[in-house]
Amino acid sequence: MWNSWKRFWTIDDPQSMGARLVLKPAMDGLRLIGKEVREFFLDRSDAALCQMARRDVLSHQPDAILLANHPSSVFLNQIGLDSAPCPVLVWLFDDPLLMGNEPFDDKEIVLVTDPQFEAGARQRGAKQVYFLPAAAPDHISANFQEQYAAPINYVGSIHINPKARAGIPPELRGYLKAVIGRKVESPEMNFEEILTRFPLAPGKQIAMTGPLHYFLYTEANRQSRLHFLRALAPHVLRIYGNEMWKDELKDVTMQNCFRGRLDPFLEYPDVIYSSDVTINLRSLQGFRAPTHRDFLAPRLGGFLLSSMIHEDSYDWKSVDPQNLYHLQEFPWSHSFRRPAEMAESASRFLADPQKRKDWIELASREIHLHHLYSQRMIQFGELLDSVGVNPKG
Repeated sequence: MWNSWKRFWTIDDPQSMGARLVLKPAMDGLRLIGKEVREFFLDRSDAALCQMARRDVLSHQPDAILLANHPSSVFLNQIGLDSAPCPVLVWLFDDPLLMGNEPFDDKEIVLVTDPQFEAGARQRGAKQVYFLPAAAPDHISANFQEQYAAPINYVGSIHINPKARAGIPPELRGYLKAVIGRKVESPEMNFEEILTRFPLAPGKQIAMTGPLHYFLYTEANRQSRLHFLRALAPHVLRIYGNEMWKDELKDVTMQNCFRGRLDPFLEYPDVIYSSDVTINLRSLQGFRAPTHRDFLAPRLGGFLLSSMIHEDSYDWKSVDPQNLYHLQEFPWSHSFRRPAEMAESASRFLADPQKRKDWIELASREIHLHHLYSQRMIQFGELLDSVGVNPKG
């Protein structure tokens, strides 16, 4: 089946930066293995966008459509199509329980970048769910830039929803603050588990809803990141991200750390290459699989230190018994449970350039052998053929 899919159609959405960081190099990977790819640029300022998108996908006559994060019905309905003209792949880069509640169609082939996301995808109706981890771009380079030279860099965004905060009933504010604190302290626990183990009152448990789940996640994620960054600030830390950081850093005497936004394609590679240490603060969604940054930093010659969600190692044989994706020997970065531990390790590695170089060489070699997007697309095709995926449902 994979060999019969010669033409792919996808969306290039400049507002979905996280998805774009994966999709664009993945599309390059498809091209490198001989596939034809059409990337439709989503210009929301164009009044004829929906008609143009509908005309584009129908005229291209793809063998498969690749979308990100949401069921295809969300997009197809917007452009005036009742159904897709070909099989649809939906690649999930985030936990589907945090990404709305629209149901997936039986015919959709749902791909999850982390095995933890399968349960949520199936809960929303997905029948064909397969693990497809991220990888590293085949073609990417970086240059040393004096303006980005620093001991430590962190690039990432935070989210604050004042309306959601204000909408919490006064009698629940203290309780939810404690729930968020428990998640920050024990990131391996999911919110359902916390609400069950620590109810509002004996016999009185708060029901988890989608909006509440997202609120708790964003608040805990923001607090966790701030705790780690505060510990690293004495090492001359530079923080790049959205403007919400300004208010967040104002009260912790870290204003000088914030350097504003970066273009993730044009500037972030140079930041990684020009810094001694790049920080990877894992999302509290609970990722088990390596994420974009785990591949990107060593691919560019950058040294990585990461936060740790799960203390126990994951049995990759359970989701990839043939080691198709080569995650059983993946070169994980040094990871830490507590901010003080990461800060102490940062001091050691900053004082030892050779150890940083040794890890970079090991990790970049393994990524070059098994984890480029062209290789990942070949691996994925082998998986689809081996399991006999039925794109007609």
